[in-house]
Amino acid sequence: RVDRAIAAGVSVIVIELDTYGGTVHAAMEIAKYIKQVPVPTVAWINNNAYSAGIMIASACDQIVMSPSSATGDCAPIIPTMEMAPAERAKVLSPILEEFRDNARNNGYDYAPFHAMCVLGVEVYYVEHATSGVRRLVNQIDFALMVHGIRNGDHQQHNYTAPNPDEPVQVAQPTREVATDADISAWEPIETLPSGATVPKGRVHDGKTFLTVNQTRAADIGLSLATIKNQTELGHHLRAASVSAVHQTWSE
Repeated sequence: RVDRAIAAGVSVIVIELDTYGGTVHAAMEIAKYIKQVPVPTVAWINNNAYSAGIMIASACDQIVMSPSSATGDCAPIIPTMEMAPAERAKVLSPILEEFRDNARNNGYDYAPFHAMCVLGVEVYYVEHATSGVRRLVNQIDFALMVHGIRNGDHQQHNYTAPNPDEPVQVAQPTREVATDADISAWEPIETLPSGATVPKGRVHDGKTFLTVNQTRAADIGLSLATIKNQTELGHHLRAASVSAVHQTWSE
């Protein structure tokens, strides 16, 4: 269907998502395919994009959501089975790398995707005191960027996982390189655009896998708009027309 749309001369591909998830392999193949599409891509979460759904959405150039929608919670599971720590780490590794690549390609912050997959990853919303740039960071980066505390100096911001056999995995920072310019140069954002308050800028406490509705996603910049129908989608994209490409009988 993407090939047919591109052959017809479209300028943007919208992937409409309503899914509670699927297999890791399928999600990664779809995400990798989307990143190779030669025109801009938009993920329209209508109504849900849990687990594999958010991996696919994050592969797109931008994310928009419908009213009363939700996304997140991408922890890998094996139905009816408890995964051993080593087995979970093995499955998590390619998932996190895919999210890291999607974030880097599309200008997202990595921290919220990390928190969707791993317990113990807190997410903070911060703003640079001079430039006004806003970022979503984990507790390690927050301690450095806001308080000037380097990882290892203290344990105040670390969260202890409910399962002592499954240690918190927050050693990977959200920033590719933490520079001296980041130290104590940022401030927590405590009031979100919707009016919701987040004391000390913490939008997620790490005790569950991060899940956000359309309002919170817009508040933290994960979703760029709340889109009710195709007409609103056309207005958002400033499109001359919006056409759905339906499955053929063979597909």
